[in-house]
Amino acid sequence: MCKEVRKIRGAEDKKPLSIEELVDEIIRVEYPTYERAIPGLREAIIRKKWLIKQILEQRIRQACMFYLKYRGKPDLLIEEHPELRKDALKHWDWAIRTGSMCSYDEWLFRVSFRLDEEGEER
Repeated sequence: MCKEVRKIRGAEDKKPLSIEELVDEIIRVEYPTYERAIPGLREAIIRKKWLIKQILEQRIRQACMFYLKYRGKPDLLIEEHPELRKDALKHWDWAIRTGSMCSYDEWLFRVSFRLDEEGEER
């Protein structure tokens, strides 16, 4: 694993997501100084940045809506997504036995954003 990825995965600062900052970081991977690019290229990079922002906003919105729709509603989740039945029941059962929704809600969050057990993307 490269040093940059380890640095990103090890980030401890917790703050709200800024799509603008995220898109800028993504663009700078390929074009670190795009503001100083020649005219024409700079505009093309800015258009690409705008498209990436639109895609990210749509995908994040979809994941959030999925999570909010099924949060605390394993029966609806199982009905509409039977492939998740086994895991949903396991986490829901644990939530009921412990009196805490955390197990189910945390699992659903990981499913919604396709995160593995450690909280890192698959």
